[in-house]
Amino acid sequence: MTDDWSPIADDWSRLWGAASAPARRRLPALARVRAGDRVLDVGCGGGELLADLAAIGATVAGTDPSERMVQLARRAAPAADVRVGGFERMPWPDGCFEVVTAVNALHFADDADAALDEVRRVLVPGGRFAVAEWAPSDLGLLHAALGGEPDDDDDELVELLSDAGLEVMTSEVVEGEWVLSEGDLVDALLLGEEEEVRSRLAPELAAAAERFREGNSYRLRVRFRCVVGSAPLDLAPGGRE
Repeated sequence: MTDDWSPIADDWSRLWGAASAPARRRLPALARVRAGDRVLDVGCGGGELLADLAAIGATVAGTDPSERMVQLARRAAPAADVRVGGFERMPWPDGCFEVVTAVNALHFADDADAALDEVRRVLVPGGRFAVAEWAPSDLGLLHAALGGEPDDDDDELVELLSDAGLEVMTSEVVEGEWVLSEGDLVDALLLGEEEEVRSRLAPELAAAAERFREGNSYRLRVRFRCVVGSAPLDLAPGGRE
């Protein structure tokens, strides 16, 4: 499997780590994480949520397909068990965790149904899966201005978890702000692009972002759809009822 993320992992963690902070702060409470719970964060990136979960007193583990992201996560949460992997392959046995979390990671799975099967496999009976994904926001408007797809908020996560046999406990939209300098805005939104593409798109990005400018920085509204589903109490080893 090609590791496309390692070359940009440091910049991604530095630039985008703050963007998902509102979802990271809310998700542990929605998932009812308690001290002593075994929690796996899938697509853990630079380990920001792992550090938050460890501060609660959870026993934390993380997985990410990027070798460099794993290194950064281990640095952010030294007590965490962080391994290379992802939704397609979680390198733990059946029934290891009370809670599985994922922040802006599920949409990267090649097969969402297979990914949720894997989530159920590693959950204990009655365990919770807490997922956050982008919802329409100022950030989505900027992506659309650059030719990307606008964020969708039709709450399809609820249907996705229900179809996977998880009982939806809660679904809510979490909002927050992301403040960036002009340089960081361009670096974040055009991260990984070739220099020719950056030179062409940077003026378009600046024009689209002008409405969000406050002095020398930009204040963006960010929004996330957060959904928590619980595994059946009669869940058998391997995620089968």
